Amino acid sequence: MKFSVNSIAIAILILLVSCRHDSKILSLALSADTITNISDTLAVIGFSILKKLPGIWHGPVTSATPLGSYQEWIVDFRPISSAQISAKNELDSLNDIFMSFFIAKYDSTFMMFFRNGGGFAGQVRNSYMKIDSVYESSNLCFYRFVDPISGGDRVDTDITFKEDSLIMHVHTNVYNTLSTPTTHMIWKAVLKDTTSAQNAIDHFDYPQKVVVKNFSTTFDGLSEAVFYSASVDPYPEQDQPYLGISNVTVNITNPPVIDPAKKY
Repeated sequence: MKFSVNSIAIAILILLVSCRHDSKILSLALSADTITNISDTLAVIGFSILKKLPGIWHGPVTSATPLGSYQEWIVDFRPISSAQISAKNELDSLNDIFMSFFIAKYDSTFMMFFRNGGGFAGQVRNSYMKIDSVYESSNLCFYRFVDPISGGDRVDTDITFKEDSLIMHVHTNVYNTLSTPTTHMIWKAVLKDTTSAQNAIDHFDYPQKVVVKNFSTTFDGLSEAVFYSASVDPYPEQDQPYLGISNVTVNITNPPVIDPAKKY
């Protein structure tokens, strides 16, 4: 799979990125705050991304994080409900990356949200981003997610699909220390497998227009939608369905002697 796009698509994508903080999504006029099922006549902004994500993706990461850049990141996106999909990578008990996309109600609007975070050297950080821009054509789809309070000036994530490729580009102002967001990471992936997610797709009849979280007042009074503790997280991992728990015990006999002078 090649990551090239035609000149028209590139021009549209450049326009979307260059207007990073300018677009605004029109709200729906809804009176109730407890709606769960969404009528087919109502729009869910960015809903089609749920159809594009399932499967196992892999590719290189360019990163300014302490993890650095690496040649291969394998991510397995699977539905965990009829309107939510997630993926988790665990390095050890202190370091993991957990990504999740789901339908939420925010500002009287039904839209996609992106929850991204996990544990980094034992420190928990989870960021919430609402969908901000959408472009969809037959050969190119672009979705941008931004902090629902401070917008793209704090953090944003651009996700581009073309055929069986995915490009995720994350920007951040590094905990408000920069005046302009800079690249946090870029992941260029191709779709390796879709069969692994099929059982979950069938089980949940995924995707459906269902509100997973009502964020109508969740972020009121906050300066940003970033949380450093599960006790204040509006949608902590333990509240999310069908994530699974694995307990593994490893016993090693005659372990090898590590030579500190060598690199393994």
